[in-house]
Amino acid sequence: MTESTAFVLSTVAAVIPTLLYIGLIYWVDRYEKEPWWLLTTAFLWGAIPSIIIAYIFNSLLSTPIYLLTSETTGDTLAASFIAPPVEETVKGLVLVIIFFRWRHEIDSPLDGIIYGAMVGMGFAMVE
Repeated sequence: MTESTAFVLSTVAAVIPTLLYIGLIYWVDRYEKEPWWLLTTAFLWGAIPSIIIAYIFNSLLSTPIYLLTSETTGDTLAASFIAPPVEETVKGLVLVIIFFRWRHEIDSPLDGIIYGAMVGMGFAMVE
């Protein structure tokens, strides 16, 4: 299998389930729909800036661990103790922004779940 074939297959394998889950998320919010532009913003935040910001902070915060331990131990420690709080904080940042900037769009706890799911879908698709 060539690299380009593998890339296309892995992209399709990431995009198809993401689209299905986004459809399910949108269906769950069937009574009081959120604006598409804000849902798209949340998704794109998860797919692009959050990945970049998380990569930068993961790299910076993991460097001391790698300097003090072996590569295998460093990978384990960074994946267990650095990456999760960094990634979740970065993903959650847009939810805080949405809550304060577009508070009138948040009508129930379900709305926050919907926006959070969209951020997570973007992040999961790219990761």
